[in-house]
Amino acid sequence: MTTRTAIAAGVGAVVLAAGGFATASQLDIAPLSATATTTTTVGAMGCEDWTVQLTAGECFAAGIIRNVSLNNLQGAGQFCKWQPANPGEWSRLQRYAQTETLPTGIVTWFGAHILNDIQAYFATGAPTFTILPNTAPNRCKTPLAPPVIAGVTPGETDATVTVTPAP
Repeated sequence: MTTRTAIAAGVGAVVLAAGGFATASQLDIAPLSATATTTTTVGAMGCEDWTVQLTAGECFAAGIIRNVSLNNLQGAGQFCKWQPANPGEWSRLQRYAQTETLPTGIVTWFGAHILNDIQAYFATGAPTFTILPNTAPNRCKTPLAPPVIAGVTPGETDATVTVTPAP
């Protein structure tokens, strides 16, 4: 590049920059600077039929804990043994979900897990709730009984196995 070309390019850049700032001031547009910041906010929204406004992430997390995790947990074989053996702890955890008053006397690892689930739920800003019981037909039947092999019919190059569902 020759000196003349370099000078012409420099002058052109200055003219374009000056023109851009002049145009920006006429259009009431502030030029960008190294210190300019942009702030975006995530809008709150209604979540289920709750009286609070939550972000989409908070709503999703609270819904998963309340409607899926706590419900699925109640169907597990471990819960079905823990709950009748620890009725006081279970009732304190249910009361915590309904009042958001932190319970005392949660001493079992299973109770502590449920307590942590409810704490995580409340950390989203979601409201108090009633822990609904799991009423699935396979509740407390884990592990499930294996299927019953009703018969095997051998073929020339294959075999057919007849399986009936577990009772």
